[in-house]
Amino acid sequence: MQEGNQGCLRGGGKWVWMWGGQVEALRVMIDETIRKIENRVQRSVNMDLERKRELLELIATLRQETVELSKQDQEQAESIASFVDLSTHEATRSRQQPALLKNAVDGLSSTVEGFEKEHPRLVEAVNRISYMLANMGI
Repeated sequence: MQEGNQGCLRGGGKWVWMWGGQVEALRVMIDETIRKIENRVQRSVNMDLERKRELLELIATLRQETVELSKQDQEQAESIASFVDLSTHEATRSRQQPALLKNAVDGLSSTVEGFEKEHPRLVEAVNRISYMLANMGI
């Protein structure tokens, strides 16, 4: 699809309208990634109920903040959601591999460097998610 054209993309089982180069498909993809993370946390047997509740609250904050960030920097919002997905996957695996979890969490932490002033809630949520997931690998 060329810039300036109207059209639609099929993303994640949904038709998403695009207009003037603004691709709503990215927002849908981020939302679907976050939904997948929520499902993974809810199904995890490696977490107690309190940790699940806290992590799901942080993920809800992450959803709100990535929507705001995507208005300014869609690619960065996508990177953050993808690293949260990867980190959650590594932390909730039945057979954890500490080196992979560390790499995923380090990548997640690096996605929000420099955003403290403009997006403090996003940085706080990502840092808390990183801390919780890293401690699951201990």
